[in-house]
Amino acid sequence: MNSTHKRPSAEPQPAASSGADPVLTTRRVLVLTAAYPAESSPERAVFVENLTAAMLPVDETGGWEAIVVAPRIVSTDVRREARHGIEVCRFSYVSGGRRLKEVARPNLVILGTYFLSALLTGLRSAIRSWPDVIVAHWVLPMGPIAALIAFVVRRPLVIVVHGSDINRYGTSGFLFWLRRRALARASRVVAVSQALAEQLSELGVPSELTSHVPMGVDTELFLAPGGNAAAARQRRDAARADLQISSDRPALLFVGDLIVDKGVQELATAWKELIAGGCEVDLWFVGEGPLKGCLKAELGHAAGVGTVLFPGRVPQRQLASWYHAADLFVLPSHAEGTPVAVMEALTCGLPIVASDVGGIPEVVRDGVTGRLVPARDPAFLRRTLADLLSVPEKLDRYGEELRRSPVQHSVEQRAGVFRTWLNEVCGDA
Repeated sequence: MNSTHKRPSAEPQPAASSGADPVLTTRRVLVLTAAYPAESSPERAVFVENLTAAMLPVDETGGWEAIVVAPRIVSTDVRREARHGIEVCRFSYVSGGRRLKEVARPNLVILGTYFLSALLTGLRSAIRSWPDVIVAHWVLPMGPIAALIAFVVRRPLVIVVHGSDINRYGTSGFLFWLRRRALARASRVVAVSQALAEQLSELGVPSELTSHVPMGVDTELFLAPGGNAAAARQRRDAARADLQISSDRPALLFVGDLIVDKGVQELATAWKELIAGGCEVDLWFVGEGPLKGCLKAELGHAAGVGTVLFPGRVPQRQLASWYHAADLFVLPSHAEGTPVAVMEALTCGLPIVASDVGGIPEVVRDGVTGRLVPARDPAFLRRTLADLLSVPEKLDRYGEELRRSPVQHSVEQRAGVFRTWLNEVCGDA
């Protein structure tokens, strides 16, 4: 791993006299991320924006300024704007209105314009702001780009690994080589789950340069209802009224990208079998993705004693209502980091059924706040859901545990940890 030296401050800092308050410094961070909210899609990777914004308030360690470089997905995404005190610079590529991960097989034109445009925008931002440290979210595709910029401007690099960039992309060939080179350039690598941190050691990242912290959630927005099970049901009914949902049946909620790796096909199969067995239960898919059309066609024919809803991507404030309106959150992913949606659901007091993969077992207590199931096993998933739906008292117990002992996934706490690491990388250990 290469190390770099912190740039001396461009402006001399006055020395603190004896008994005087310590002088607080302001540092700059350049954040390169594969996804970031925009007016066209305010929920897009909002956890990256939340973490970055939560880093900015001044504390005893000083303050931070941030510039974000992110892709411009649709033509309405402005190239430069300020969001929540953060300057956002967007680069264009041949997106066709899709995120890079939504392109099944991106060709050289797409990859080439993405890499060059991101590199030029990132370099311009780095030279203009002269950051103290560079942060890349997702080792692929942003890691190699950020590594090159960090090399040119001689700044330390921190890479945040989210899961798909290790589990899904660059597992072989040239992209695998690029991923290893980017990780080798980093001064610190942050994994969003302990399971990912362990995988990083297999990729040659020294354990002393690896840190682990999940992303955080807005605990003012995502908040568990107080009171007993009856009060929770009243909150559920009120949330359904807010969302104009008239059904009083139990409801399963999925939040995320409608892609194969999220296990949405297994969830669809399990739900159809529940319906065929006489279970009256609704199913809600909050999100977008290439499988949406197939799921709507497949499940629309199956619905008889249950309703399937596809509200698409929704704003964060409305998303909280979906968590409160549901009875059970389901995420049968094939691989994960530590899903933000799971932490949001738990923070809202919603019990979980999710795959026993990645960082999910680190936040879901099996048999206490939810149930863990094997990935890629719709029959096991269906049996687990049937068991919980047939004995509502079990769900009540899980919900009561979440209300009695609320989970702690505050983005402010996570940002404080992240600031400490950035300060260490900049030389203030």
